[in-house]
Amino acid sequence: MNVLKKSTLIFFLIVDLVAVCSGQIPYRPFIIHYDNRDYQADFQNWSVSISPDRTIYIGNNLGLLEYDGANWRLYEMPDHLIVRSVSVTNDSIIYVGAYEEFGYWRKTIYGDLEYFSLSDSIPEDYFHNDEIWRIIPYQGKIYFQSFSSIYIYDGSEIEILQPGFTIVLLQKANERLFIHGVHRGLYELKNKEFHLIPGSHFLAEDEIKVVLPFDDEKLIVGASQNGLFIFENEKFSQWNTEHLDQIRNAGINNKN
Repeated sequence: MNVLKKSTLIFFLIVDLVAVCSGQIPYRPFIIHYDNRDYQADFQNWSVSISPDRTIYIGNNLGLLEYDGANWRLYEMPDHLIVRSVSVTNDSIIYVGAYEEFGYWRKTIYGDLEYFSLSDSIPEDYFHNDEIWRIIPYQGKIYFQSFSSIYIYDGSEIEILQPGFTIVLLQKANERLFIHGVHRGLYELKNKEFHLIPGSHFLAEDEIKVVLPFDDEKLIVGASQNGLFIFENEKFSQWNTEHLDQIRNAGINNKN
């Protein structure tokens, strides 16, 4: 079994474990496989998000894929850019991120999508050689994460936060925003400031891949090498499940 297949298997395992431990019924997905010949785009997909009307939007090497359950449609980005990240908000606006570009798609009166760039207003010095990897709607604003910066869009203006270190994670869990700083540890973004979480230094040389809600008080933190941890009362403890060794050996990769 290759790494990709093992990582996918472990992801579904984690979802089931969280559901069982939180008292929910385990989720058993019904899976349909679509070949890239079905959706007529590149075989590599980076991100997925679902709109309120259940339309699926996927970041693909050739652009933005739309699937309504019956038909596929591909929308190309300016300069034919790869869509690395996609997030659909409750008002059905599709935010996307790419290389030196981010913005949103919105439906026209004819039912197709029209693109509006947001990054074209950013000075080139701020956005040179940058790429948007995650997009998080949070408290009425949209957070775009690259390796060097957080771009916050409030509906009219963009504010840029630069922590001074490399960012490899931006994730929302239990209405909190978390960031992994390379060679530093886990941070929380509060009031537009980066706060290092005490005790997270042991993850500084690892790569934090996921921060997931466990219940109202606890979070699960997943790291590439060290596995899974429970984060409660601002303290970390190893999540000692019977599958811990399997998770460590497979390596946690991502949670979209």
